[in-house]
Amino acid sequence: MRGYIHFKFPELFLFILFILSTQIVYSKIPDTTPPSYTWLHPQQYSIITTNTIRLSVDAHDDENGSGVNKVIFFAQYYDSHATVPKQIIGEVDNYPYEFVWKCSQIPDQNLGKLSVFCHVYDNAGNISIIPKGKDSERGPEFVLDRNPQWNESKIISYNLNKDIIIDGSLAEWAPKDSVVFTNNDNKITVYSAWNKEKVFFGIKVDDRSVISTFGPESENIDTMSNQDDIELWIDTNHDHYEIFTVPDIAFLMSPAGMIYKHTYNIDKEFPWENDLAPSVDFKATVTGTLNISDDEDECYIFELAIPWSELGYTDGKTINMGLEIWNNDKDFCDGTYFYSAWTTTASNLKNPSEWGNIVFICETRLISMTTLALFITFSSIVCVFIFLKIKRGKEPEAEDDNLHIFEKENIKKARIYIEEHLSEERLSRKEVSAVIGLTPSYFGKLFKKETGLTFSEFVTNLRINKAKIFLSESNKNISEIAFSVGFKSLSHFGYVFKHIVKKSPKEYRHSVQKK
Repeated sequence: MRGYIHFKFPELFLFILFILSTQIVYSKIPDTTPPSYTWLHPQQYSIITTNTIRLSVDAHDDENGSGVNKVIFFAQYYDSHATVPKQIIGEVDNYPYEFVWKCSQIPDQNLGKLSVFCHVYDNAGNISIIPKGKDSERGPEFVLDRNPQWNESKIISYNLNKDIIIDGSLAEWAPKDSVVFTNNDNKITVYSAWNKEKVFFGIKVDDRSVISTFGPESENIDTMSNQDDIELWIDTNHDHYEIFTVPDIAFLMSPAGMIYKHTYNIDKEFPWENDLAPSVDFKATVTGTLNISDDEDECYIFELAIPWSELGYTDGKTINMGLEIWNNDKDFCDGTYFYSAWTTTASNLKNPSEWGNIVFICETRLISMTTLALFITFSSIVCVFIFLKIKRGKEPEAEDDNLHIFEKENIKKARIYIEEHLSEERLSRKEVSAVIGLTPSYFGKLFKKETGLTFSEFVTNLRINKAKIFLSESNKNISEIAFSVGFKSLSHFGYVFKHIVKKSPKEYRHSVQKK
């Protein structure tokens, strides 16, 4: 019949045999093609404000593949001291390939500090590590920021009618307000002022060992942050955005005399840009010697004048800005380096929403009649109050006594806290002042008044005295003693011990054990 194919039996048998053999051969072809995947969540440059993160990928094998078997998710983050190794955080074996990560145990992370990865396996054992169309196994970049409060720390920048001479001297800055913070054994003092053309900064870093191998003409800035330096991070439009991106600017400065401008643009394929010759008038001076560990230095000073145009302002209008000041301290040529900031930690340094503020003040010597009347009224009330107190006799003295008792109790609490946490290398004045409920500056003055020593001097002496006890009464090795009393570097411990005791730790142990 037309429309039909007639097979004789031998022909039909051979045809069926051909079909079966083709299927057998095809089934024997191994699956050697790895699966592929793309990230679905979180989106690039997301801001995560919760303690859970949904990780999701679109994973699939090709049509002739063996099928997706499982997806393993990984994470790597910064714990404010070092990068935690990449670790498995979850595994899923069915569609949709997503996992909810409970991340409450890790600190907030700025862009680039928290990374997620995934490995996709098929049933034949093939693995895909790099997302489709990418050249790196890292997943999307995002920020983990669960702190809704903006930082209220501020530095006051006063208006001037003249330029500050950029000569590496702080003589012109003495009357101005400043902010102070510490890093390792460094004390960093920062001043600011402005006029209609420029913003000025004066920065002094008290540092007993100044290390910086980069000169003014250097273009190799890769390891600059592992040496002594100061970094100014400026949120120029004060938008408190959680990602450091244009128009935000960072200026990195070296004691050897180098300064460069650092910007990041998330809208570009290659977002990082470094300008080794910004239009900034800059001067660095060092009291001491660069790159020599055998002597004791005093400090280094930076002065700089940044034109408003460099910060993106050309209309003459000045607004307040976000500001962070960061210090890297190289502890001797062959030692480790320490880092600390005015307001943030390393894990959220590049998060402008966590920074402090620079407030531009227009000072004037003229006051209105209303202000003058209020001042006179207030002064009169104060005078009457003082008169009544004096008339009552001893009551002001009683209040003074109560204040003195209050101060002594606070210092007592502080000393107890210091002794209990002496082994912690990052113990700071800011931390202790927060525990007893005082501002760092007031606590520092009160502590010096009550003990006769600055906070740093007191902690150092206490650590050395405790080390002397261990050296004379225990068999602990010297490095173990150094770490147990709060020194992170053995060389730093040896230097400080000899500076105070006039003997090395080994010499001291030998002298006391001979008696």
